[in-house]
Amino acid sequence: MASIFKRADTYYISYYFNGRRKKKAVGKSKKVAEIAAKDIEVKLAKNEIGIIDRDKDIRKFVEEYLAYAASNKTKSTFRRDRAILNKSFLPYIKVNRLSKIIPQMLENYKTERLKSVKHISVNRDLITIKAMLNKAVEWGYLDKSPAERIKLFKIRKDERPQFLTKEEVERLLSSCTEGLYPFVYTALNTGMRKSELTYLRWKDVDLDKRKITVHSREDWQSKSGKSRTVDINDNLFRFLKEYRHQRSEYVFCTKDGHPLANNLNRRFRNAAKRAGLSGISIHNLRHTFASHLVMAGVPLVTVSKLLGHADIKTTMIYTHLSCDHLKEAVNKVNF
Repeated sequence: MASIFKRADTYYISYYFNGRRKKKAVGKSKKVAEIAAKDIEVKLAKNEIGIIDRDKDIRKFVEEYLAYAASNKTKSTFRRDRAILNKSFLPYIKVNRLSKIIPQMLENYKTERLKSVKHISVNRDLITIKAMLNKAVEWGYLDKSPAERIKLFKIRKDERPQFLTKEEVERLLSSCTEGLYPFVYTALNTGMRKSELTYLRWKDVDLDKRKITVHSREDWQSKSGKSRTVDINDNLFRFLKEYRHQRSEYVFCTKDGHPLANNLNRRFRNAAKRAGLSGISIHNLRHTFASHLVMAGVPLVTVSKLLGHADIKTTMIYTHLSCDHLKEAVNKVNF
């Protein structure tokens, strides 16, 4: 007997074969899932199981997984997964069947990749590979993931986020080109994520209410998938009111109206270099916004909401700044 069930937006078939439960993702249509369930019942009766390929071609499976990723992940995450699987994973894995992948291959993959990239990049590869192979199990192609016990590298990192001082902010802004300045200035005054700013449209900016709305849409998905509003402070309000242009629906765009996405990181690095700042990225602007709020005495719970963190634990990386602020406050009392 085959049954169907739904997870998120996808319907699955569930049935038992040789005493083991098998699962197969069908799609978003309940009707199609019901038809597929009846089909598998007939094949079970005739001992002609064909819906699950127990020796799946690995390249075909990667294509299937990437199709899933394109529909269920953000564009940036999908592009990253595609690059890792097609440019790094497939060229290294020499076997042509999914069932032929063994843990030792993945351990060797870790070692080989480490010769050309850093530990954190290898970990990013492994996270993608683990997610893909877990789907292979969920979809019934594998009984167990060969990556189940593959461990990520332990990364030693400074938990204190790097942020810019006010003097460094001034130098950076002075070094920005005319096209880059509005993007950087808005990032510093809102703490918005790079992707949120890149695809920000004027229709999402309400200067009357001084609010920016961040929400997912067909061509872009927010990190959490949820909507949130960002307050516009006085300085940014005056800037956006004067800056407002008519050449595109996007707030930050090229001269021909396209989102300011291509070469954005390179343009930012060049500006930082001109300002004498090394080792910083666009994400450090978000850290700068949050760090200066905390140092100004703004409670962490408020900073968390302003940043759009789903969990305040993420905001706790700024705790040391709050502690330093409290120490300074206590030292102001001198009897």
